[in-house]
Amino acid sequence: MAAPATRAVTSAPPARAASSPPATRAATSGPAGDPALEAAHDLLRRRLWSDARQAFHQLAIAAPGDKRLRAYMHYARGREASEAGRGDEARAELQRALALDPELTAAKRALDDLPPEPPRGGLVSRLLRR
Repeated sequence: MAAPATRAVTSAPPARAASSPPATRAATSGPAGDPALEAAHDLLRRRLWSDARQAFHQLAIAAPGDKRLRAYMHYARGREASEAGRGDEARAELQRALALDPELTAAKRALDDLPPEPPRGGLVSRLLRR
């Protein structure tokens, strides 16, 4: 009875290992290779930020070495925060996306579209500015 259990255990890891490399290759080659990556990019195009964030999060788990997937995940988080009116959080997430992928033009544009940061300071500094 021990032999069938060993076969079942040894046959499962190769199936998982075989599915990981195509996700990594597809993520680096562009959206044309992997249906999950295409779906995630489609969610971005449709401006479904929360769904896109979750999709890119799942892709980033499958390919932890791919910085572009994490950059897109931070981009989606930033857009989601921006629409919710959390400008500081949106700015931080978009800057994280650009730190991972400086060529992500969508994040650059989204960062430029954010309203300027409000002046920081306490009551005294606000009084002295007037």
